[in-house]
Amino acid sequence: MQKVVLITNIPTPYRIPLFNELNKQMLQEEMELHVIFSESGYKRRKFEIDFSQINFTYSILSGGTITSNKDNEKTYFFYKGLWKALNKLQPRNIIVAGFSSASIITSIWCQRKNIPFSIWSGSIESETRNISWLRIKLRRQLIKRAKSFIAYGSLAAKYLVKMGALVEKVHIGINTVDTSFFAQESTKNRNILLSKNDFTFTYLGYLVPRKNVSLVIEAASLLLKERSDFNIQIIGDGESKNQLEALSIKLGLEDHIRFIGYKQKEEIPSYFAKTNALLFQSDFDIWGLVLNEAMAAGLCCLATIHAGATFDLIKEGETGFAIDYTHQRKVVDKMKWMIDHPKEVEEIGKKCI
Repeated sequence: MQKVVLITNIPTPYRIPLFNELNKQMLQEEMELHVIFSESGYKRRKFEIDFSQINFTYSILSGGTITSNKDNEKTYFFYKGLWKALNKLQPRNIIVAGFSSASIITSIWCQRKNIPFSIWSGSIESETRNISWLRIKLRRQLIKRAKSFIAYGSLAAKYLVKMGALVEKVHIGINTVDTSFFAQESTKNRNILLSKNDFTFTYLGYLVPRKNVSLVIEAASLLLKERSDFNIQIIGDGESKNQLEALSIKLGLEDHIRFIGYKQKEEIPSYFAKTNALLFQSDFDIWGLVLNEAMAAGLCCLATIHAGATFDLIKEGETGFAIDYTHQRKVVDKMKWMIDHPKEVEEIGKKCI
């Protein structure tokens, strides 16, 4: 049986079901998936992993990590022991996630062994994020060496081509989660309502500067000047939490915004069941898996234009709405429309499942 190795940073609740399904389909083609993780986790990630749910073979290196002092979201993985692991496994094909030290090690190992490798990438262009010329040069070199590419979505595919990948070698594999779980579990709890009278919005994600959730709170403040029949659940944790809570109090939103804290994957559907619409704000996301989760749960989404997922998943007015959250008046007007048209919002959500 042909062994295919996939190399990525850590096991996550949203990747395990994907890898399970991938391995299941590969076994039907006489191939076996083996995933190499650099580490079992790292400090910023709070999710819990049930390793008994893993149905594919895997290895966890003691690769080591370092987190930037300037940006807690930037964690670098060293993949110590990867060369040895590849020698032991002797795969016939390798898929490596992104442009990292693992990609460099893999490209050199594959060149020596005359083994093909593919790059699985979500990188997209962004006007707000600058990449050094050295990193761009490195990415171009890795792209030259790779046999093929798997892109998270359309914007990631476009970026790969711009960096030198041949169009015919780039394949789009839409980034996803266990959509069946979110659909089924949210439906089970759908009869639970946070409020029978007020429209409930939910934000789900890490509370960090890049997400800029203050824009959601500021929009709520403007909305409150015009009406009060709404609630917002903010689910998540992070370095911006205290600042956001203080802003909410300062703007007099204590009765309308609830900070729920971090919740594990298994807990999220019960909150989606209490939700009328998702507010997906971020200044930059190469994808944004929360959009997959919410749409699978049947929620209409007001999604940032600064995320790859919005470009591929949102059909304006059909499966949700795309918006720039810095245009606060437009955000407030769309929230007002949602509150006034709950049936239409519900129908949009149904089209997402």
